Amino acid sequence: MGTVKPQLGVKIGRQPWVKGRSIKHCLDMGHGRMSVEEKIDGEYCQIHVDPSKGDKCIQIFSKSGKDSTEDRVALHGIIQESLKIGQPDTRVKKACILEGELVVYDDSQEKILPFHSIRKHVSRRGRFLNTELDSLPGPQEHLMIIYYDVMLLEDQSLINLRHSERFKILSNLVYCRKGWAGLVPRQVIDFGQPLGASTLRKAFAMVILAWKEGLVLKPDEPYFDFTDQRRRFSSCCIKLKKEYIGNFGDVGDFSVVGARYDSAKALSYRIPGLKWTHFYIGCLDNREAVKSWGAKPEFTIVNVVELNETILREVVTYSNPEPVSPDDNGALALKLAPGVEQGSPPTFIFTKPLVFDLKCFSFDRVGNTGFWSLRFPSVTKVHFDREFTDTISFEQLQALAKEATTAGKLEDSQENLQWIAKLEAADPRGIAVDAASQLTVTTMPTPSPRKSTQNTTSTWSPKSPLATKSPVQVSPCRGRRERVHRVPSLDLPSITATTSLRTEPSSPTKLCAKHKRGLPSTGPTSQHKRLKSSSETSISQKDYPHIDIASQPRAPLAARDNNPRPQPAKSSCAPCCPSSPSESFFDESSNSDGVNAEVVKFIINPGTGELQTETNPERLKPSTTKVTTALKRKCVYAGEDCMLANAVVLFLPGLLAMKEAKKLLAQHGVDAPVTDIDTWLKAEKEARQKGKITIPSKAYVVCDSDNKLVFKHLAEKFKELRKDNLFNKGTHIEIHDWRFLSYLTTQEDESIEEKYFHGFSDWRMRWKLHTI
Repeated sequence: MGTVKPQLGVKIGRQPWVKGRSIKHCLDMGHGRMSVEEKIDGEYCQIHVDPSKGDKCIQIFSKSGKDSTEDRVALHGIIQESLKIGQPDTRVKKACILEGELVVYDDSQEKILPFHSIRKHVSRRGRFLNTELDSLPGPQEHLMIIYYDVMLLEDQSLINLRHSERFKILSNLVYCRKGWAGLVPRQVIDFGQPLGASTLRKAFAMVILAWKEGLVLKPDEPYFDFTDQRRRFSSCCIKLKKEYIGNFGDVGDFSVVGARYDSAKALSYRIPGLKWTHFYIGCLDNREAVKSWGAKPEFTIVNVVELNETILREVVTYSNPEPVSPDDNGALALKLAPGVEQGSPPTFIFTKPLVFDLKCFSFDRVGNTGFWSLRFPSVTKVHFDREFTDTISFEQLQALAKEATTAGKLEDSQENLQWIAKLEAADPRGIAVDAASQLTVTTMPTPSPRKSTQNTTSTWSPKSPLATKSPVQVSPCRGRRERVHRVPSLDLPSITATTSLRTEPSSPTKLCAKHKRGLPSTGPTSQHKRLKSSSETSISQKDYPHIDIASQPRAPLAARDNNPRPQPAKSSCAPCCPSSPSESFFDESSNSDGVNAEVVKFIINPGTGELQTETNPERLKPSTTKVTTALKRKCVYAGEDCMLANAVVLFLPGLLAMKEAKKLLAQHGVDAPVTDIDTWLKAEKEARQKGKITIPSKAYVVCDSDNKLVFKHLAEKFKELRKDNLFNKGTHIEIHDWRFLSYLTTQEDESIEEKYFHGFSDWRMRWKLHTI
């Protein structure tokens, strides 16, 4: 490689690019430390800088290899300023070749504008094309360059250096200025580390929520690998976009209103007698009128698509769109904007439009159209059994595009979790790649912590990233170390809301020797390993057509020993428990006649899954005995140091019917949690008003976030509590998904040396839904 050196004025070919079809696919193709960069939705620029040429020192090549120096003249000054060309402190004295992306930045909005805004600022061979229907560029809009690589600096070729070294040189070379010049946002993820998959999954989920184009994954290897023995996918960049994975890019069903024939394209198909190669996608403008009184369909043509050979054969063989020439068409009214397919009209009109299922990367406002259309659309399926009146209308398409291109605030952690779960389910067989690899570890020792798996001296590695493993260590407690997230299978009696039975605490030693823990659910929408939601479980029980929980209410916080134990020091990620003991608001000094209250029955309607309540006036008997907390048993892992030891645990109806949730709760010493939430809240408030509880208390509400109706009802109920200053000062309430109990087990089990929480540094954050 020493003889290969880039030359100014000669475009360097781009690195090989491949598409990532899932997180697992990316891990299989990647290796070691990977630079995970945000994919910028702009125009590629390869920038050659020769300071000796004075004002004409900049030369820019496009992705196709065309010299676009003159067309992108507005970018020249920005590039010179970012490199300080002509200034004493510039780092470019002789020559430089860089890669970057051209975008349009809006100072008033402080953001990068969509791709279609570029055509108003960049000419094509001296002319601004397809801008007749665009608004004029505002004074606050201007071009911006985002750099992401450097291949030549002075007389030194950099293409044989690792990416990390090249990016370090680039960082020291460029002077960043907000909105004008900058470096691509990136993070380094080690694919050889256990957290590599989950970290990549989280990064991709955030990109999806922000409506970004996607990610680019670059190995820490030379720009080109010319060695004879090189790793497969060596020096390859991986493009990871939402539409590359499964059906994530699906938009919906669209009408096909016409077609045309291209002889050059027809040669690529092995279909004799082919008449159609390009198909015109239309959206109904008057769908309701067509459905209601049979009005003449009016379509706006938004895109033109091509088909792969398999789908095209289906269309030719099974469809009958009754095509006619445009002159004979009297069935459809078509609108074709000049910017669609350069205004080329269809040569066949389908009087019975076909229905295609389309997916796309994003939406775009093509020049000389004035509306949003699909960007890079592709056909996934042909529906021969559907009517064109049920396809997406023009108004719906514009609404979808506006929503998709407007990035909202990233405050919905629940939506982020749902995308993480979808990405987990998109891996082969619906099992997350990290979960699948962990299942294979159940029969072998757990890897010890190690440094990066990448060799920092060699320029290539013939080994697969999945085959590069470090020496392992065996835990002295094999039964509980075989898998981080396995749950002990305790033989417990059935727990109901009214039972008073308690089981004796099992010996932790016996648990260690006998039981293993099961793998937790991968996320809210995982379909393969996910347990049924509370509503699904209750409905499936023939003996229980509905769940009726109206148990005798428990004291939320009971009296404690007057000698509070000191709190041991904990790690920064451990939960904070109350430092002082809690008192019961039902004590011996209470009114012997009891406290008036209403008992609330929670009933889940088996038909709708909605949570309903019924109230019956009853009297709550005061507690006549003092207990340490709402727990009778101790946590088998942390004893009195358990996170739940000083708190009230409120369980939503139906969760006790879930065996895994019940077992996890029992392991932490809670046999009979409070299930009558409304009554507990009322009693807690009355006790604080009467001064029977004066110290802060803590409660954990445990629910199933998969049951959307129940969770929504619960969230609305607790939102009202924010207005209650009494609760804000006295009672701290957290709402968690029941799966957090599995993470709590991992956190508190000292025999688990390697704490793994699917990429979350704070184990409480994944399943924490709300705090009051």
